[in-house]
Amino acid sequence: MEEHENMRQRKIGIKTRSISGIIPSKKNDENVWFESALERDFALLMESDPDLVTLPTSSLGGR
Repeated sequence: MEEHENMRQRKIGIKTRSISGIIPSKKNDENVWFESALERDFALLMESDPDLVTLPTSSLGGR
């Protein structure tokens, strides 16, 4: 069993005061969640990079 399988996954909710949300990813065929403007901008840049096949995510098993 891998070490990260025992870790609890933090839930990311959509908030009204901070920048958090979901970006639909064609490269991952699933949504990419973000919690900051930096994460959002990074995901958008990576989504438009033609050399990148999938987006790196911090998810350990999806939402």
